[in-house]
Amino acid sequence: MKKCRKCGIEKPFNEDHFTKNKNYLSGLENTCIDCSIAHRKQYYQSRKNWYQQYYQDNKDIYSQRTQDNREIKVEYDEQYRKDNPNYYNDYAKEYYKKNKEHKLNYGKQYREDNPEVYRLHTQKRNTMKDELPNTLTDKGWNIILQDFNYSCAYCGMTENEHLDKWGEVLHQEHFIPLSSDGGYKAGNIIPSCRSCNSSKRSQDFFEWYPNYELYNEDRMEFIITYLDIETYLMNKSC
Repeated sequence: MKKCRKCGIEKPFNEDHFTKNKNYLSGLENTCIDCSIAHRKQYYQSRKNWYQQYYQDNKDIYSQRTQDNREIKVEYDEQYRKDNPNYYNDYAKEYYKKNKEHKLNYGKQYREDNPEVYRLHTQKRNTMKDELPNTLTDKGWNIILQDFNYSCAYCGMTENEHLDKWGEVLHQEHFIPLSSDGGYKAGNIIPSCRSCNSSKRSQDFFEWYPNYELYNEDRMEFIITYLDIETYLMNKSC
């Protein structure tokens, strides 16, 4: 039996109750395992608090250092790509060959779990492929959502209602379709529910919406006023 020097409780003097330490003749310290664990937790917490406070007191220095390191890494990566133009392509091809099944399954599952992200990515890719304007940012999209009161521009369904019904956020609808050279930019993107987006597809707004079963004159006037309708008519006449 051995009395712990920290808590003073007498316990069997073995590895189940006392901390191992090869520097001691017995191979065990005079501190029990419970006291050692409690001491380490207290020590790590005090060090964590110290580092957090030190970071807060020197936040500007850390931010500048991070920015400097980021710029250095960007320059290094750019130079490396210039010096090794085929490295990343060869590496990607080799990785895909070795993990083809995993990549295919992962991509399929990701598309099923994130349909709105995949749809947005496809829209941007097609826009860039057709060399059309691709300037709408996340901040710009949030402003558009606010302007339309987080509702479908065509039928008025709110985003919360859309989430409940379809399990996804409102779509980013091209007022001028991609097939008619409509870019991914403010002035051509408006919120739309899944049903309205599927109904409109690539149809001309002025031919489709007045005959749409959920047509609303006030919403039509707001859309025309909100968007750059002169640009639309110019594109239509080209």
